Amino acid sequence: MILSPDDSLAWITYPFGSAVDVIDTLTSTVSHSLKISGAFDVAFDSAGTRAFVTNRSANSVLVIDTTTYATVKSISVPGGPVEIRIAPDDVYAVVTSFDGNSLTYINLVTYTTSGVPTPGSPMGLALVQ
Repeated sequence: MILSPDDSLAWITYPFGSAVDVIDTLTSTVSHSLKISGAFDVAFDSAGTRAFVTNRSANSVLVIDTTTYATVKSISVPGGPVEIRIAPDDVYAVVTSFDGNSLTYINLVTYTTSGVPTPGSPMGLALVQ
């Protein structure tokens, strides 16, 4: 479960399922259900207008508009993307690729990517200011 920046919505991923449920935290009801198989993690831009969902089964990160819940962009991230974190300045994201033994950096302005190999499968991710 990942909370939106204003804590009003809880995004629930099902890594071995095919949905992401968005729960209204005030009413505890499902406000939206997105058909995304293999969704693992969610990160938000600082304004909460974009959600970035790792899609391990499709080797991608989906950029979701949080107002319309439409997919704005699909960014290819090889090696089974799992965790994602966004820098506080909204300029880049870091994604772990468990199966690919790598980290992928996504430029959130141009949506270009670059990868860095890791000595094993990365597990856990934190950005420290």
